[in-house]
Amino acid sequence: MENALNLYGEAEFSLAPIKVQEAKHSDYIIPETIAYREGIQELLNDSYPRMLGVAMALETHADIMLTNFRNAFRKNRKNLPEDVYHNKVEVYFNSHVENGVEERHAEDARMCVINNCKTQEDYKDIKDGALGAIKVQQNMWDAMYQRSLDLG
Repeated sequence: MENALNLYGEAEFSLAPIKVQEAKHSDYIIPETIAYREGIQELLNDSYPRMLGVAMALETHADIMLTNFRNAFRKNRKNLPEDVYHNKVEVYFNSHVENGVEERHAEDARMCVINNCKTQEDYKDIKDGALGAIKVQQNMWDAMYQRSLDLG
């Protein structure tokens, strides 16, 4: 993913490549993205059922999200030659979307939830993890959308 996004960003937006580990120090990263990462980490470290809720929430919509990302990248490609784009950028999305990887991850996460939800407290923690993950992710997406409106 890192290589694919760096190649695309450099060709389409003249952005210098950046390592994922360095991204948190970038001026391009909005505070809500850092809050997302911290919020997910906090939820993951709380309890096993809560972690399962987070995983299920994120995996349930990963296929849709990656498909939409792929479509947006396709529509906005102007500089990167099509063969390079297809073989070095889109290949990341295709390997997850077209091979059913994300659908399998979603089903695996769902089954983990089913197999580990044994008490009302488990259910509460799973629900809190799932809703918490969606909330911090929604905050990040809303902020990214607002930032794009502010820039455009």
